[in-house]
Amino acid sequence: MRQKYAFISIDGHSLPLAYHLQQERAEVWVGQVSDWRRIDAKHDEDREAKRRRLALYDGLLEKMDAEVLVRQLLRERDKDQWRVIVDFNFLHPYSDVLRRAGFKGLLPHEEDEELEKDRRKAKQTVEQRYDMLTVGDYQEFKKVKDGEALLKRKSDQLFVLKGFNEQAKTIVPKSDDPGVNHAMILDALHRWQREYESDGFLLEEKVSDLIEFTPSAESFDGELLGVNIDIEHKLMGSRNGQQVGCGIDLVVWQDLNSKVYECFLEPLSDLMLRENELTIWDASVLYSPSKQKFFFGEYCSDRWGFNAIFSELATIGSTTAYLDRLFSLSPLVDEDTQPIGASVRVFNLRSDEQAAGQKASGELIIADIADPDIWGWDVMRKDNQLYTVGYDKNTLVVTGAGESVKQAVAQTYRNLSRVQFDSGFSLQENDFFDRDFPANVVRRYEALMALGVIGPPEAEEEEAVEENT
Repeated sequence: MRQKYAFISIDGHSLPLAYHLQQERAEVWVGQVSDWRRIDAKHDEDREAKRRRLALYDGLLEKMDAEVLVRQLLRERDKDQWRVIVDFNFLHPYSDVLRRAGFKGLLPHEEDEELEKDRRKAKQTVEQRYDMLTVGDYQEFKKVKDGEALLKRKSDQLFVLKGFNEQAKTIVPKSDDPGVNHAMILDALHRWQREYESDGFLLEEKVSDLIEFTPSAESFDGELLGVNIDIEHKLMGSRNGQQVGCGIDLVVWQDLNSKVYECFLEPLSDLMLRENELTIWDASVLYSPSKQKFFFGEYCSDRWGFNAIFSELATIGSTTAYLDRLFSLSPLVDEDTQPIGASVRVFNLRSDEQAAGQKASGELIIADIADPDIWGWDVMRKDNQLYTVGYDKNTLVVTGAGESVKQAVAQTYRNLSRVQFDSGFSLQENDFFDRDFPANVVRRYEALMALGVIGPPEAEEEEAVEENT
């Protein structure tokens, strides 16, 4: 019997998984939330943006309104036939209904959304539960003028700006010159004053030499099944440029009883491990060599990280295999799992033109998104051709895996060579290995090995011996 899946999404983040499951012969139902107001989100969306959002995966997946999907599921007699995926924690109004009806799957709670969005609550959680994690010094404000006064009083100190409203930008000035740091923060506060003052904001001490990494844990029915570290490059350029969710990344699997889990995830075990539920949990961590301390970043509670999930899937081989292991309570790491996954995101440099309607039909993409290492996001099929939708600049992700970093990255870029479209932009293979850049992905990976946070796979040890020889 074909396995049955139901996906609920609003902006299409999980649709690549749904599509691959469909290609792997699962029965897949997809419900897309038609309006951000359905989940009380403070999200501005004009008619054209909504049309484009709802066009994601047209011609590739059959979709229905999320409300319709929920009603159809509630009429199903055998709830155990279904695996339900609600892809973001802010969609909890849908998962609450399905959880109460007896469905199993990724069904985030309202508390999960609060832990990710309420920076005050997240910091209090860290202070109450962790011995090893430090919360940086910070102050909260309601008014821009009060934040501005703090910057004047502490003219020689560096800060990071974080807003509580989901549309308030996080500003991490790259310069370590206090004058430049303050100027960038003040510019943001005045430019987006409404967003920052709507729910408040905080100014947090900036530590300049941070090594950022993201421990992650996955479980089903209260049993821990996977632990890894994700290391992301969050700039569109190799050393500078616009901040994006993830340009390139590495995912490195760890033992279930590793230091990574014990120090950074186990303090949350009573929140993470839930009966009848699939959970995905991460907590970004930043280590400062100068202070010799681990600092807390933020939680992504009960939702996948992107690109991290695609890099994980590359190590396992298929979306079906990944979810089968979780739902059968089998560990994600076995003899068939590659220890390291990698990914590169492909951006559309003309996305602003498309959003303005200047290229409303989209741009042709030469790629096979049924390929297990190609994950389309901003895509649709028309006349048997693949096009960009123009909803945003994130077009697709390409993955690879291997026994070592070199193998995983090389495989990723071999796979990327099969993707072509005129406005596509991605970081290059050598950007993974640009060790002169302090925030470089591989440099951070090597620093974490030196710290003893993670250990190298056997292939990494063999390559190190060969290089030294």
